[in-house]
Amino acid sequence: MEMFIDRLRVELEQDEGCKYHIYLDHLGLPTAGVGHLLKGTDPEYNKSVGTVVSPERVAEWFEQDVQITLNDCKKVFDDWDSMNEESAIRNLKKLSGTEHYQYSGVCIFQNGESLWDYSEYAIMKMHNLSEDEIISYVEKENPIHAAGAYKFESLGCNLFESVDGSSYTVRGMPLLSLLKQLRELDIINLESIEIK
Repeated sequence: MEMFIDRLRVELEQDEGCKYHIYLDHLGLPTAGVGHLLKGTDPEYNKSVGTVVSPERVAEWFEQDVQITLNDCKKVFDDWDSMNEESAIRNLKKLSGTEHYQYSGVCIFQNGESLWDYSEYAIMKMHNLSEDEIISYVEKENPIHAAGAYKFESLGCNLFESVDGSSYTVRGMPLLSLLKQLRELDIINLESIEIK
């Protein structure tokens, strides 16, 4: 599990970045480290933007956030702890040569009120895969806790013959629809976007 968490941190740092100071996220909320939303229980919560945070504290937050997520997964999936390469291979054999749907949804809340909610799906057709292809993929990617037992955002996209829908939806966030709504709600605009 430790190797998985180390790999996850590297991937998240590549995708999301890691900041060793407090900053405001796109919603104006205090954040630091690898996207850690500061909570009232964090001693740093009332510190000012720009306050330096130690690498040790960032690592502590990351481990806490991962543990919260893993605990939530265990609540949703009864067999979470028993998922292994065999179960991933079994699942991919079931999906091989078939079509399935990947659903994704998002909502925007402000002050406890839902301003907008949205969902969409992608229709995904997997190649007819040989057992050797499936085993090779599972050994390379270790997708045992990924939805469908594949990681579409990396090598898993090679498993598919066709995808009808947005790759953002497949990866878990209908991003273009969300960005459009954030613009319509005047939460973001191109003038306020910063490139770093």
